Amino acid sequence: MENPVTSIMVSPDTLEASTEVTPFAKGLRIDITVRNPATRSNGAVRVSEVRILFDIHPQLVMEHGWQSWSVVGPRQADRPRRTQRLSPAWVRGMLHADSNMSGRYVTGDQFLLTADGFGKKGNEAGIVGALSGKRNLTAIAAIPEHELDYTHSHMHGTVGNAAPSRRISLQATCYLDGIVIGPGEERIIDPIYVASGDPGELYSNYADMTASESSARNNAFSPLGWCTWYHYYLKVSPEDIVANTLIASRHGFNVMQIDDCFQSALGDWATYNQKFNASKMEMLVDTIRSNGMEAGIWTAPFLASAKSAVLSEHPDWVCRDSKGHPLKANWNPIGWGGWGLALDTTNPAVLDHLRNTFSTLKERGWTYHKIDFLYAAAMPATRLGRDRYTRAESLAMGIQAVRNGIGDDAYLLGCGCPLSQAVGIVDAMRVSPDTAALWSTHSLRLPGYPDTVPSLRSSLRMSLLRAPLHRRLWINDPDCILIRNTRTRLTPRERRIGAQVIAATGGLRVISDDLATYSSKEWELLEEINSTQNIFDQKLRILDPFAATIKLVPENTEIVNITPHSPALGNPDNSVTDSSVSSNSYRVSGKDQYLEKPSLHADVLHLSGKSAHTAVIIPPKTSPHPRQEQP
Repeated sequence: MENPVTSIMVSPDTLEASTEVTPFAKGLRIDITVRNPATRSNGAVRVSEVRILFDIHPQLVMEHGWQSWSVVGPRQADRPRRTQRLSPAWVRGMLHADSNMSGRYVTGDQFLLTADGFGKKGNEAGIVGALSGKRNLTAIAAIPEHELDYTHSHMHGTVGNAAPSRRISLQATCYLDGIVIGPGEERIIDPIYVASGDPGELYSNYADMTASESSARNNAFSPLGWCTWYHYYLKVSPEDIVANTLIASRHGFNVMQIDDCFQSALGDWATYNQKFNASKMEMLVDTIRSNGMEAGIWTAPFLASAKSAVLSEHPDWVCRDSKGHPLKANWNPIGWGGWGLALDTTNPAVLDHLRNTFSTLKERGWTYHKIDFLYAAAMPATRLGRDRYTRAESLAMGIQAVRNGIGDDAYLLGCGCPLSQAVGIVDAMRVSPDTAALWSTHSLRLPGYPDTVPSLRSSLRMSLLRAPLHRRLWINDPDCILIRNTRTRLTPRERRIGAQVIAATGGLRVISDDLATYSSKEWELLEEINSTQNIFDQKLRILDPFAATIKLVPENTEIVNITPHSPALGNPDNSVTDSSVSSNSYRVSGKDQYLEKPSLHADVLHLSGKSAHTAVIIPPKTSPHPRQEQP
């Protein structure tokens, strides 16, 4: 393809940028080096960002946020979610690599897949994305050209001679976050990949290339696990965990994971509260392991409460905001008593603390680790190592410190994490917002971010759209399966659908119910899910991420005999009715591993396949693919 780069700009513009554009994997690889000339009389310079403007003008893109819970889905390129600006600054900082772009532009953090905008006629799909995230964060924004003209003229001089236009152009911003480059020194930017072609293949191929660039850990075991959170929340007791452990041991579970409930304070992970004292935690490890399972534990390693022992002893370990105050990364008045403050993972003492803490937990028998709220290590802040390290490097160093503490043989699951910085370090990654025991409504409201509020519907849709990351970058975690028939607002069919979608995307299967409430129906459904694991736990690709329905197929296969799907869209509340199909139509039989589920109602699921061919179809709310509307 022709080189689509229009201009490359460095801020400040006193620095130089050298560029090498080479053919790569049916596209182009763009390698950029920023250099401070040795002849500079002003000495060292702080560099904030590098911007790359492309002659690419899409109408429809795949919006993609930077971390596990961020929005994923088709979006008109000129229709940003304006109401995002009404959400608190810390919420926007939690869900975007650059919160200044939230509500202003449609963006893809790390990569942006387009339905059009490529080719001489502008009708070809394509992708622009960074092949790694270890050196710097990258965001690709769809920006109206009249704004680009003003921005570029204001910062870097006029770009071209064209009159201002409302046409959309793509711009990649590589964030160097104010690191210092001395005279004669240089800084390499994470490489950018650009290609056109079939959008489904581009998505999968891009994930494969990212995996190769960062030596992804994509061969880990995908366990059947149990988690305390979605049934018990903070009210779980050691006795509850023991009771579920004994039941789980009779049904093939591999992991029992304790969630947020045990620590003496947020940030003090190796000291326990009164309900979960040291002797009870030791008892739980012994009980879990003696019943043939791994003991799992939840932590939020980069957060700490102001009242925690770690910050009482080391108040200088926190990141600072623009006013010099401790950086507030998340607000949880019930579970944490207020703000979770971000630890500075560029501080060598903090890294030592993380290694020692997680080494201690591993020595106590906790071999499965879910680490949460990881974005805190990459939020904009003043850090001890700000002259040397970007936000991307700060995050990667923090995750690596945890990995070094638990060792290479322990299981590491990331959550609330900017995705690319964790590739090659974690074994598994959450790829959706939190689920819930309800389909699509919740009392919590965040302006501009309805799809990030906990619900089964949002969790399933984003898990499907990120399914191509499974077995490429890591093991996907689509969040927990909730099939209990008590303490739930899900209908029986919605519970079944949730379990089936999670199974069909091949990732982790973690139950978060009180197993004592299960009847034979729930155990039969769980057995059905487990029996299909060998079918779906493989690399998948989406046939067309922009189609009106999402169809997943195994890598390097062609879909055959897909049952036509015509969803009923007359269900105004997007709930799932119970009138469609009998439950016994879901089955696996013989060598062909034939799996079929007839069509269901709006925003739900259709499974169909034969032999190695499978399909998952879920209608999004967006309009049909615009390419289908062109004459």
